[in-house]
Amino acid sequence: MTHKANQILQLLLKYGLPLLCILFIWHELATSSTNFEQVFTVFERDNFGLISFFIIVNLSLSGFNWLIDSLKWKTVLRPQINISTKTAIIQNLKSHSMAIFTPNRLGDYIAKAFFYDTSQRQYVVFSNAVSQFSQLLTTIFFGSIGLVYFINFTFKKLQHVELLGLGLIVVLAIYMVARYHPKFRHKINRLKHYRIKFPKQIGLSLIKHLVFSHQLLFILWTCGIELNYLDTIMAINVMYILSSIIPSVFIVDVAIKGSLGLLIFGYLNQDAGLILTAFSFMWLFNFALPALVGSLLRGEYTNQLKRNVTA
Repeated sequence: MTHKANQILQLLLKYGLPLLCILFIWHELATSSTNFEQVFTVFERDNFGLISFFIIVNLSLSGFNWLIDSLKWKTVLRPQINISTKTAIIQNLKSHSMAIFTPNRLGDYIAKAFFYDTSQRQYVVFSNAVSQFSQLLTTIFFGSIGLVYFINFTFKKLQHVELLGLGLIVVLAIYMVARYHPKFRHKINRLKHYRIKFPKQIGLSLIKHLVFSHQLLFILWTCGIELNYLDTIMAINVMYILSSIIPSVFIVDVAIKGSLGLLIFGYLNQDAGLILTAFSFMWLFNFALPALVGSLLRGEYTNQLKRNVTA
C-alpha cells in the first residue's frame, strides 16, 4: 500500500467510521419502538433515592477504575521513576483530558512524556506502552472467551471439543500475529526489556477490566436491559474486544461503543434506546467527567506557573 493510500485509509477510519456509527445509531433509534419516557421513569423525581444510589455507585466505580489505572502508571514507572499515588492520579487525568481529540491514545503518550525530563521520556513512553499493552492482553483474553461463548450461543450443536478447538484457534491467531507480523513483532521485541513489569501490570489490568465491565453491567440493568448475568457480561466482553481493534478518537468513543453495543445487544433482542442510554451514561462517568476534572487540573497548573513567573 502506497503512503498516500495509507493516509486516505487512516482518514476514512478516523472520520468516516465514527460517522457511519452515528448514522447507524440514528437508524436504529428511528426504527426502534422505544418509549423514552419509559426509559427514564427510573430517573424521575420521585425516585430520588434510586437516582442518588445510581450516581454514587457509578462515581465510586469510576473513581476506583481511575485509581487502578493510576496504580498501574505508578508501578510501571518503577524503579527508575518513583511518584506518589496522588501524582499518578493527577498525571492520568491531565493526560486523559489532553488525549480526547487524538486517535488511539496518542495524546496520552505525548502528554505523559512531557511530565518528565527529556532524558526520561523514552523510558516513560515505553513504560506507558507496557501498561497499555497489558490492558489490551486482558481485553483479548476476556473478549476471546466472550466470542467463543456467543459462537456456542449461536450454534447450539457445537460440542465441547469443538469449542475448545475454536478457543485454541483464537489463541493461535493472536500468537501468529504477535510472532510474525513485522511491526507487531518489533514492538514486542522492544517491550521485552520491560517484561519484569508485566505480571503486576496484568494483575491490575484484570482488576480494572472487571471493574468497568461490571459498572457497565450495573448501568445496563438499571436502564432496563433484561438479560441474565452471563449473557450480559459476555456481550460486554465481546463489545470491548471489537472496539479495541477499531481506531477512533476518544471524543467519539461513545459512537463506536454505542454502535457495537446496538449490534451485540440487538442480536440478543434488547431495545436500542435502552442500550444507547446505558452506553451514554458509561461514557459520561468514565470519559466526560474525568476529562473535565483533568482539564480543571491542567488549568490550575497553568495558573500556578503564571503566578510563579510573575512572582
